[in-house]
Amino acid sequence: AALLKGGDSYGSFKNVKGGDVNIQGGGAEGGTGGSLFIHSGKGRSSGVIELGTSDADREETGDSGKIHLFTGNSRKGTSGFLNVTTGNTVSERSGGMFFKVGQSKEKSGGNIAFTAGDSFGDRTDGGHITFVGGAAPSSTSGSIKFFSNNGVESGEISFLT
Repeated sequence: AALLKGGDSYGSFKNVKGGDVNIQGGGAEGGTGGSLFIHSGKGRSSGVIELGTSDADREETGDSGKIHLFTGNSRKGTSGFLNVTTGNTVSERSGGMFFKVGQSKEKSGGNIAFTAGDSFGDRTDGGHITFVGGAAPSSTSGSIKFFSNNGVESGEISFLT
């Protein structure tokens, strides 16, 4: 096993911070910058890649960390593309995706927002959001379901233009 770790900081003051770890591909002034590849090990079953933040240590006001996945901006080219895909399989069920916001015991639950890109040029369209159920040429295609959950009052489902 290998461990790459920022330095620990010892102290009880709020502004004390542990050491950062920065991994970055190399720059190329006239070409394409270096890439960063992270892969799990190959075997009968491949290894897991887990990306997460640690729990907050203090119960009073400590926040857990944030995870930001983003691509860079571009002035005259296309900005980056974020692709999240599970692999294919032949004889078992394919992998799934699950997006869930954590629970709160005393405050409102967190939100999930999917927002397509805005366009401010003349005669250009804003981005689209598409939900498509899985195809099954010899059976029933996948469903798309929208529902609000249990509560004293049921939440709304709104479709607006």
